[in-house]
Amino acid sequence: MNENGQVRRLYIQGDANVSQLRGVVKIFFFRRSLLRHMVMVYLVIGTVLFMHSPQSAQAQTKVVVIDPGHGGVDGGASGAGLIEKDVTLDLSKRIRAHLVQAGYQVQMTRDTDTDVSKLFPSKLSGRHKRDLQNRLDFIRKSQAVGALMIHINSSTNVNDRGPIVFYYAPSESGKTLATNIQHALNQVASSTQRPLPRKNFFVLRHSPCTTVLIEVGFLTNNSDAARLRTTVYREHVARAIAMSVATTLRDVPVPPPYVKKTVVNDWLLDK
Repeated sequence: MNENGQVRRLYIQGDANVSQLRGVVKIFFFRRSLLRHMVMVYLVIGTVLFMHSPQSAQAQTKVVVIDPGHGGVDGGASGAGLIEKDVTLDLSKRIRAHLVQAGYQVQMTRDTDTDVSKLFPSKLSGRHKRDLQNRLDFIRKSQAVGALMIHINSSTNVNDRGPIVFYYAPSESGKTLATNIQHALNQVASSTQRPLPRKNFFVLRHSPCTTVLIEVGFLTNNSDAARLRTTVYREHVARAIAMSVATTLRDVPVPPPYVKKTVVNDWLLDK
């Protein structure tokens, strides 16, 4: 049976004894005396959730980090009565739910309206630097196979719209994940945006695992903002992201424990 619950044929050669399986699967075995050589067994299941697919078994020990943008005193972008930090947190929780259902372990840099710059002790000066360094350190400590940085865009051009996924330019795995997520989000948002490579996004550059930054839409665009106000649209976005991640990262090996490195004067923040 495939992931959509369709019937798959299984051929068993030789005698087959009657067996019992836990769950809803019913298997009918026919002895070789009834059919001389090979018997055909039909496995029929009505509906199968994504969490029961083969990829979920491979994902059980894998961690994905979700990083809701901004938080605490840092509200991020705003528009149409929405504040970025609130929307990113809600979306991140929805993405987490889908990834957990798919069998992944999920760690979030924040699951409340908190200031990530205070997450770990730091000697860095400046809240913004501490914020980014802490998000990076969280990813490093997690041994994650992938990390998602969730943001909402803004622009001086109110016509700019649609989701955009960024990845670290030299990273092939980042490009693959970004492309898959972008394609899925374009279907949801009726958009034609393309994933964009970046060399100087601090967390993307230094992350030890496949990491992408997802700008889900533009709060400065009336159409995007109206959609992001609805829970139905947010759920569609979350599912599109989660299913792309689950499929793309299912064969990625768990990385070794991270060995801390000292990063000095490497703050290329153009976002």
